[in-house]
Amino acid sequence: MLLQIHLRRFADFLPLGGVDTGCGTDLRPCLATTHLDENQLRAIAGDEVNLAITGAKVVRYNDEPLRFQIGGGASFARPAATQMGSKSGKKHEGNPMSGTLYIVATPIGNLDDISRRALATLQAADIIACEDTRHSRRLLDAYAIDRPLTALHQHNERGAAEALIRRLQAGENVALVSDAGTPLVSDPGALLTRLAHEAGIRISPLPGASSVITALSASGLPADRFTFAGFIPAKAGERQRFLDDYRTAMHTTIFFEAPHRISETLATMAGTFDGARPLVIARELSKQFEQIAHLSVATAPAWLAGDDNRRRGEFVLLLGAAVAQTTADWQPLADDLRDAGLAAKTTAALVAKHTGANKKAVYQYLLDRIG
Repeated sequence: MLLQIHLRRFADFLPLGGVDTGCGTDLRPCLATTHLDENQLRAIAGDEVNLAITGAKVVRYNDEPLRFQIGGGASFARPAATQMGSKSGKKHEGNPMSGTLYIVATPIGNLDDISRRALATLQAADIIACEDTRHSRRLLDAYAIDRPLTALHQHNERGAAEALIRRLQAGENVALVSDAGTPLVSDPGALLTRLAHEAGIRISPLPGASSVITALSASGLPADRFTFAGFIPAKAGERQRFLDDYRTAMHTTIFFEAPHRISETLATMAGTFDGARPLVIARELSKQFEQIAHLSVATAPAWLAGDDNRRRGEFVLLLGAAVAQTTADWQPLADDLRDAGLAAKTTAALVAKHTGANKKAVYQYLLDRIG
């Protein structure tokens, strides 16, 4: 008998006859039916499922991602033929014949930081798209998941994305992962998701680890408003122009940086921003040598140079907000630019960009000066 049942927490399985879904008793069909339509939109986080037990397969309908079909014993394993569609035969809105594109977050360092839902989705996918097949294979091997992988990276993104769309349109389910963390955050995949939207293919994101949010949560900096700026350019000129855009940012700004460029980047920051501005350096997040240092722009270069080990790993840099400028801070510059013949609007824009002053306040000051 095939039952449709919402998985529940550990304690709820005890009256069902065991500590996992494969140890049922005669009570299970009755109890499962009782709770069939309750809490159907809950995530399965907190549920207890024995991943090692051998039994019937756990599968699910595409348009019912938070409920599982369980017949007899159950375990997370790929069925011989993954069931597609609902009982009515309708899979989801959009293209009713296509599969689903799953955006699956993976660990940023610690392999334990992955959800049961993510593991079940990877196990059931027809194919998994990833940046580096060798890197992703290590994760899959750690959880005994044997699914085909295909590379999708910046050098083949167009062709790989179009090929995956064809497979999705043919009814296959595709899981997209990155080397670490949530896909598409400074990683390939934007083209694939855009093409999927255009083709009417269902996209289902599975939340999980993100180095951006992980670092922000531990930084001690304001997190109510922030900008994620991605990787800092490698070339000196481009790096300087890039950082200039954040001279006057009045909220936390988050960057990624590679170990072989971190020294040059911190030196450029020291020459660009106010030295007292907070700068948090997070490295090796969730790993054995995790480090989160709360510094200032001025002290960061010396801190990095103090220990060669501090240059290792991938970096998340969190720059604190610029200090708002007073009239006394920007007025001399505004006067000099206006006296040099620049228009009031141009002067106001330049002063605002380089000092953080309110552009309207500068412009009004210049008008009052003229009057």
